[in-house]
Amino acid sequence: MATTAKGFVFSLDLAVSFTAMLLMALLLLMHLGIAGEKQEIEFRQMELNRTALFLADSIVKNSNPEKPALGSAAFDKERARVLANELDAGLLGEIQEMEKNGFFIASISLKEIGGSEKTVFSKPAGKNCTALDRIVSAQGRIAKMAVQLCEK
Repeated sequence: MATTAKGFVFSLDLAVSFTAMLLMALLLLMHLGIAGEKQEIEFRQMELNRTALFLADSIVKNSNPEKPALGSAAFDKERARVLANELDAGLLGEIQEMEKNGFFIASISLKEIGGSEKTVFSKPAGKNCTALDRIVSAQGRIAKMAVQLCEK
Protein backbone atom coordinates (compact mmCIF):
# COMPACT_ATOMS: atom_id res chain seq x y z
CA MET A 1 0.00 0.00 0.00
CA ALA A 2 2.89 2.37 0.70
CA THR A 3 4.27 1.92 -2.81
CA THR A 4 0.88 2.74 -4.33
CA ALA A 5 0.73 6.02 -2.42
CA LYS A 6 4.26 6.90 -3.53
CA GLY A 7 3.34 6.06 -7.12
CA PHE A 8 0.25 8.26 -6.92
CA VAL A 9 2.24 11.21 -5.50
CA PHE A 10 4.89 10.74 -8.22
CA SER A 11 2.22 10.64 -10.95
CA LEU A 12 0.55 13.76 -9.56
CA ASP A 13 3.90 15.56 -9.32
CA LEU A 14 4.73 14.55 -12.90
CA ALA A 15 1.34 15.78 -14.16
CA VAL A 16 1.79 19.18 -12.45
CA SER A 17 5.34 19.54 -13.85
CA PHE A 18 4.20 18.56 -17.34
CA THR A 19 1.31 21.07 -17.20
CA ALA A 20 3.70 23.82 -16.06
CA MET A 21 6.05 23.03 -18.96
CA LEU A 22 3.17 23.14 -21.46
CA LEU A 23 2.05 26.49 -20.03
CA MET A 24 5.59 27.90 -20.37
CA ALA A 25 5.80 26.63 -23.96
CA LEU A 26 2.44 28.27 -24.73
CA LEU A 27 3.59 31.59 -23.24
CA LEU A 28 6.83 31.42 -25.23
CA LEU A 29 4.96 30.78 -28.49
CA MET A 30 2.56 33.65 -27.76
CA HIS A 31 5.51 35.97 -27.12
CA LEU A 32 7.18 34.90 -30.37
CA GLY A 33 3.94 35.53 -32.28
CA ILE A 34 3.57 39.04 -30.86
CA ALA A 35 7.24 39.81 -31.50
CA GLY A 36 6.88 38.56 -35.09
CA GLU A 37 3.88 40.82 -35.73
CA LYS A 38 5.74 43.85 -34.33
CA GLN A 39 8.75 43.02 -36.46
CA GLU A 40 6.57 42.79 -39.57
CA ILE A 41 5.06 46.23 -38.86
CA GLU A 42 8.51 47.74 -38.26
CA PHE A 43 9.83 46.14 -41.45
CA ARG A 44 6.92 47.57 -43.48
CA GLN A 45 7.58 51.05 -42.02
CA MET A 46 11.28 50.73 -42.82
CA GLU A 47 10.41 49.72 -46.39
CA LEU A 48 8.08 52.75 -46.68
CA ASN A 49 10.83 55.11 -45.44
CA ARG A 50 13.39 53.55 -47.79
CA THR A 51 11.05 53.86 -50.79
CA ALA A 52 10.32 57.52 -49.93
CA LEU A 53 14.04 58.25 -49.68
CA PHE A 54 14.82 56.55 -53.00
CA LEU A 55 11.89 58.27 -54.71
CA ALA A 56 12.91 61.75 -53.50
CA ASP A 57 16.48 61.01 -54.55
CA SER A 58 15.32 59.83 -57.97
CA ILE A 59 13.19 62.94 -58.53
CA VAL A 60 16.13 65.31 -57.99
CA LYS A 61 18.89 63.24 -59.62
CA ASN A 62 17.21 61.80 -62.73
CA SER A 63 15.36 63.19 -65.72
CA ASN A 64 12.55 61.04 -67.10
CA PRO A 65 10.12 62.86 -69.45
CA GLU A 66 7.92 59.73 -69.74
CA LYS A 67 7.52 59.34 -65.95
CA PRO A 68 8.40 62.63 -64.23
CA ALA A 69 7.66 61.07 -60.81
CA LEU A 70 10.83 59.02 -61.33
CA GLY A 71 12.93 61.98 -62.40
CA SER A 72 12.26 65.70 -62.72
CA ALA A 73 15.80 67.04 -62.71
CA ALA A 74 16.79 69.61 -65.33
CA PHE A 75 18.73 68.27 -68.32
CA ASP A 76 21.68 70.29 -69.68
CA LYS A 77 21.71 69.68 -73.45
CA GLU A 78 25.15 71.31 -73.94
CA ARG A 79 26.87 68.91 -71.56
CA ALA A 80 24.38 66.08 -72.23
CA ARG A 81 23.87 65.40 -68.55
CA VAL A 82 21.38 65.86 -65.76
CA LEU A 83 21.82 68.75 -63.35
CA ALA A 84 21.40 67.09 -59.96
CA ASN A 85 19.26 68.97 -57.43
CA GLU A 86 18.06 71.41 -60.14
CA LEU A 87 14.39 70.70 -60.86
CA ASP A 88 12.75 71.23 -64.24
CA ALA A 89 9.48 73.11 -63.61
CA GLY A 90 7.92 71.62 -66.76
CA LEU A 91 8.61 68.02 -65.74
CA LEU A 92 7.63 68.71 -62.14
CA GLY A 93 4.25 70.00 -63.26
CA GLU A 94 3.58 66.80 -65.23
CA ILE A 95 3.89 64.44 -62.26
CA GLN A 96 0.95 62.05 -62.11
CA GLU A 97 -0.17 59.18 -59.91
CA MET A 98 2.40 56.48 -59.38
CA GLU A 99 2.26 53.29 -57.36
CA LYS A 100 5.22 51.06 -56.56
CA ASN A 101 5.48 48.05 -54.23
CA GLY A 102 2.14 48.82 -52.57
CA PHE A 103 3.06 52.47 -51.93
CA PHE A 104 1.82 55.58 -53.73
CA ILE A 105 2.77 59.25 -53.88
CA ALA A 106 0.29 61.23 -51.78
CA SER A 107 1.80 64.67 -52.34
CA ILE A 108 4.80 66.61 -53.59
CA SER A 109 5.23 70.26 -52.73
CA LEU A 110 7.87 72.97 -53.05
CA LYS A 111 8.45 75.77 -50.60
CA GLU A 112 10.91 78.48 -51.52
CA ILE A 113 12.92 79.90 -48.66
CA GLY A 114 11.00 82.95 -47.46
CA GLY A 115 8.22 82.19 -49.94
CA SER A 116 4.95 80.36 -50.11
CA GLU A 117 4.41 76.63 -50.52
CA LYS A 118 3.31 75.35 -53.92
CA THR A 119 1.68 71.92 -54.14
CA VAL A 120 2.90 70.14 -57.26
CA PHE A 121 0.89 66.96 -56.84
CA SER A 122 -1.70 65.94 -54.27
CA LYS A 123 -3.89 62.92 -53.67
CA PRO A 124 -5.80 61.80 -50.56
CA ALA A 125 -3.42 60.18 -48.09
CA GLY A 126 -3.56 56.48 -47.28
CA LYS A 127 -3.47 54.64 -43.97
CA ASN A 128 0.26 54.72 -43.22
CA CYS A 129 2.31 57.62 -44.56
CA THR A 130 5.79 59.06 -44.28
CA ALA A 131 7.11 62.44 -45.40
CA LEU A 132 10.57 63.46 -46.47
CA ASP A 133 12.04 66.92 -47.10
CA ARG A 134 14.83 67.61 -49.54
CA ILE A 135 16.65 70.86 -50.36
CA VAL A 136 16.63 71.53 -54.11
CA SER A 137 17.06 74.32 -56.60
CA ALA A 138 13.88 75.21 -58.49
CA GLN A 139 14.03 77.86 -61.21
CA GLY A 140 17.29 79.18 -59.80
CA ARG A 141 15.94 79.52 -56.26
CA ILE A 142 16.62 77.32 -53.27
CA ALA A 143 13.53 75.48 -52.10
CA LYS A 144 12.46 72.64 -49.86
CA MET A 145 10.78 69.76 -51.66
CA ALA A 146 8.42 67.69 -49.49
CA VAL A 147 7.47 64.20 -50.68
CA GLN A 148 4.74 62.25 -48.90
CA LEU A 149 4.46 58.53 -49.62
CA CYS A 150 1.63 56.34 -48.30
CA GLU A 151 0.87 52.66 -48.04
CA LYS A 152 -2.02 51.52 -50.19
